[in-house]
Amino acid sequence: MKLFKKIIFIVMAFIISIAAICGVLKAIGKDQKFLITAVGYYFQPSEDFDPNTMAKKTDYSADSNWLTLPARVDEADLTPLGIASSINDGSAPADVFYIHGTGYTKQTSWTYSISPGTATGDNAKFSLANEASIFNGCCNIYAPHYREASIFAYIGLSKKKQDIILDAIYEDIADAFDYFVKHHNQNRPIVIASHSQGTHLAMRLLRDIDKDPVLASRVVTAYLIGSGPVSLDKDYINSLTHFTICTSPSTINCLVHWDTYGENGSAKIFASPEKSICINPLSWQEDEQRSPATQHLGAASISGTYTLKMDGEDKSENVIFHRQPQLATQYTWAQCRDGFLYVEDQSGTDYEKLGKLPDKSYHGIDFPLFYGNIRENIQNRISQYLEL
Repeated sequence: MKLFKKIIFIVMAFIISIAAICGVLKAIGKDQKFLITAVGYYFQPSEDFDPNTMAKKTDYSADSNWLTLPARVDEADLTPLGIASSINDGSAPADVFYIHGTGYTKQTSWTYSISPGTATGDNAKFSLANEASIFNGCCNIYAPHYREASIFAYIGLSKKKQDIILDAIYEDIADAFDYFVKHHNQNRPIVIASHSQGTHLAMRLLRDIDKDPVLASRVVTAYLIGSGPVSLDKDYINSLTHFTICTSPSTINCLVHWDTYGENGSAKIFASPEKSICINPLSWQEDEQRSPATQHLGAASISGTYTLKMDGEDKSENVIFHRQPQLATQYTWAQCRDGFLYVEDQSGTDYEKLGKLPDKSYHGIDFPLFYGNIRENIQNRISQYLEL
């Protein structure tokens, strides 16, 4: 009993101490980063990451290990009202290989064991509905399940340890892409699309593709969006032989990137250590000119919900994904400044609910905020590629 009381006393003292520190930090405006780091440090998986404890290697010859395939009718086929129906049925002239962002938010382990009926699976479908579906007017969409890293890999963990985890799970992406090229693609033009953790893995993938000149020549564009704390900078671009920055709306064999922030956002907590490149999705230029809202072709409303629960079972909440209303056109201006894409402040809007992160980071709406512009742009780039 005495030992139990002592443990309770220590725990209570710790909580009170943290509360006191947070009060001081809040007063000087630095509480958010401290709290995020503290949560990550104290609630991350108890054991250090060991690749030998990961779920068994993913077999991509099994359709069940693909989040979406053109033969299925699923969340990747959704279109907002007023948008022509999807051609994601295997007959499109080009393919999209899409890598979704972080959906695994649990502290049970450092990596996800691909399982049916999970909240993590629901979150992957959320990414299909709100990001990958943008490409269903031009392309056949292929997206693998993979043993993704827990959100805790990005909270309170050093970059060195983070990279060790990403290196281990990249094996899935490399295997999935290899299977896609050999068994699905049939030499069609390829578009790489990714977000968040998916972009961190897509950067590795593009480096591997770059080693094969013939395969690299078939990559029309890589939309590597929302890298957040990982730098997608000029050094990365210069490390590639066959890819450049997309500097116009019709450039091909190139890549696009931006990280979205609300006007007056401070861009600190989730910013990358080095200045990332920024392509304005309204003008498709790499400059700091402000593009007016008249160039904005439409934001898509959010379909379904993203489940963010760090404790408890990874159990599906049976999220329903619906067809969105018509696009909201001329909704926002956009401007690249110092490596970040700034847009109109979304405070008080439905978009803020998903995109609201510290420092007005709109990481969660990097794709849907520019639905209309991306959808038009990829069709233009594919047309340009096919005309060559």
